[in-house]
Amino acid sequence: MAKVQVGDTIIIRGKVTRVGEDGLVSAHFAGVPYPVSLYEEDIEEIQPGKKEREPRNRKRPIFDKPD
Repeated sequence: MAKVQVGDTIIIRGKVTRVGEDGLVSAHFAGVPYPVSLYEEDIEEIQPGKKEREPRNRKRPIFDKPD
């Protein structure tokens, strides 16, 4: 790994937790205990996240019907 120096540009991965109407984006980064807020125009690259699966609709009863 290369040595980081003052003035270098770095890339940090984070998960977006909130998007405000005014363009303020909150993101959670590994190692930081709270979300960090920054403006949408300060973000250069956006990769779409994985879509969360919808919960399955269980059609069978959880318990057997008594005879």
